[in-house]
Amino acid sequence: MRIPEWEIRDAICWNPKLLGINAKLVGFQIHLKGMEERKFIDILFKTKDKFLIVEHKKDEVTKFALDQVLNYKKLFCAEKALSEKSVDVMVAAPHISQERKWLCHEREIKNKE
Repeated sequence: MRIPEWEIRDAICWNPKLLGINAKLVGFQIHLKGMEERKFIDILFKTKDKFLIVEHKKDEVTKFALDQVLNYKKLFCAEKALSEKSVDVMVAAPHISQERKWLCHEREIKNKE
């Protein structure tokens, strides 16, 4: 039995320690200017000194998901007039392949299984 994506999102929103972070929830399903109509930041947190954009997946993390979260970072920074250094990004999924973990490392994307 698979857990619906909205249940995963809600669990992460109410307990960010599942991702190994100490942060406050800013919001979820956030639409930004420049995003396609049906595209949203899954979850946005604020840590002590940075924002954290989380893209969660119920299945495998794809290269597209990595590109997507980096694009969300750019759009968020542009809309809020923030430095890209003030925003981190993360992908969370039940399984992340070694290849994707390596890409995450190369592209400075945090990841959590």
